[in-house]
Amino acid sequence: MKFLKLMAFIFILFVLSSCQQEPEETEEIPEDLISDQEYMNVKSNLTVYDHIDGYEFDTGLFTTYKDDRYPSLSYVDVEAFLSLLSPGMNEYTLEKGESLTISAVLYGEDETEIFDVYRLSIDPTLNVLIYDDFNFYQALSKPGYTSYTTDLVMTEFESTDTYPGITIDLNQYDMDILYSEGSYYIPLELANLILTSYSLNVYQMGDGLYIVDDETTLLELIDKALIESTEADLPLIDFTYHFSALLFDYFYGLKDFQRVTSYLDKFEDKELDQKSTFVSFDNAFFNEVLLMDDLHTQILDFGLDRDDVTLTVFPTAYSRIREYFDAYVKHCELYETQDFTWTDKGDYYLLELNAFTNDLKDQLETTLGEAEPGKPIYIDLTCNAGGYIISAIELLAYMTNDPITITYKNATTGVIYH
Repeated sequence: MKFLKLMAFIFILFVLSSCQQEPEETEEIPEDLISDQEYMNVKSNLTVYDHIDGYEFDTGLFTTYKDDRYPSLSYVDVEAFLSLLSPGMNEYTLEKGESLTISAVLYGEDETEIFDVYRLSIDPTLNVLIYDDFNFYQALSKPGYTSYTTDLVMTEFESTDTYPGITIDLNQYDMDILYSEGSYYIPLELANLILTSYSLNVYQMGDGLYIVDDETTLLELIDKALIESTEADLPLIDFTYHFSALLFDYFYGLKDFQRVTSYLDKFEDKELDQKSTFVSFDNAFFNEVLLMDDLHTQILDFGLDRDDVTLTVFPTAYSRIREYFDAYVKHCELYETQDFTWTDKGDYYLLELNAFTNDLKDQLETTLGEAEPGKPIYIDLTCNAGGYIISAIELLAYMTNDPITITYKNATTGVIYH
């Protein structure tokens, strides 16, 4: 199986977790649902490899399916896929009808306080994904790092919109939701996008299905993998083209900032849909990513035929990427070797934070707990390249005894959450 481009979008949210139980299921299948059974067959039985600490996933065999009309693609049973990943997700329920509806609860400090219930409906008749709130994934997600503990709790939650829902028409992206004998099927890559919460990722490599939650592990696995294909190039290139457009249209977050109406149109204007080899597609796609001039948007690996890809375009001298890296190398990389430095300057303390790491909470407890009361503390973030949101909030908690309001905007829907 060929592997689609692997994109890195560093967006980590930490939410309160609950124990995952077997999901409740309500079934009421209309008789007029059109079945795709005649086109479907088992494609592969993949061995599951668990590369996540803290959660235990079933490492047996996982079945993928093929549709004779799209033989290059691997489809997954949505319920089976969710069940496989359930140890790493918050509690959810399923309801079957004209669509398969997944409901996830956003809890407060404990499971007795419910802030909201979010739903995603997968409709095989209209071939659409219907979100009643695109904040669905905050409710579905468990923390990516189970060893991290915090005293912070979420006490209130609200949004600025009474109907923050969205419908994604998969017909525009040449993707199909399949239905057969009470089960719903979608392409594996789409399942990895819409069913894995914020923390998890699932990739097929050879005869294995790998569950990972961090970029470093993923790159190590890719580097060791034998990436080859017995499938035809063109169908997979076409799927990669459409899948990438879907990803950037709804899950990227900077479409409006980039002044793009749809990445389907943008990629078509750049003739990505005309590429006949992965090498030519890779070069053209890399050029588009570079033109976005965004520090958090990058291609981790080119996958199939990656050794034949020759990059001929690089950041211009006045791009944000070039300016950032030039400044970082000049002022930070050669001189700032520690993420956390605490110095007593006599009349004041200097705290140099060059990253918001998972160790910051413990480091703050050790240093601030021994600080002289009343002595000023200056915090230097000059060379801070970012990190984990939760760590930044831990730092803020030392600056006030009042509740801290965290506000964020869903760039796809425009809804603001507090």
